[in-house]
Amino acid sequence: MAWVTITPDVHGPEQRPVIDLDWVLAVHRDDPLAAEPALSLADLSRTQLIRPPAGTSSGRQVDERLGLGPTGATDWDTALLLAELGLGHALVPAVRGVTSHPDPLCLIPVRGLVPLKVGRAARQWSALSPSANAFAETVTAHLDARGGAAEEREAS
Repeated sequence: MAWVTITPDVHGPEQRPVIDLDWVLAVHRDDPLAAEPALSLADLSRTQLIRPPAGTSSGRQVDERLGLGPTGATDWDTALLLAELGLGHALVPAVRGVTSHPDPLCLIPVRGLVPLKVGRAARQWSALSPSANAFAETVTAHLDARGGAAEEREAS
């Protein structure tokens, strides 16, 4: 079992959506964009975007909406570090833990991007151990209790 970005273009593993994550733009607090309360897709043309890699499911999702060029980081932590250093603006999902301690970053919501659907995947759900299933259900129940679970979850 793995926690993955859920996309329809993946064939083989069984996927179950768990949570939808909105996108934020991480900018250094000294950046002029830091004063913006929110950004639109059109506003992203004013950025030095550090974005997900084109070969990833999250990168493909961003490409579909923005049609952007080169990437700057292959993982969210590196993208945030580059933004913290003032080397660009990191487009990242609003993930608790990743974005909970942004200083010296400002996190600006980006409107108009489809949320990133994240969930669990396995080759075959019926082959998982009872403890693996219990773990996955515990995480899902925790997110449900916090109001963060995906609205369009597949039946278990």
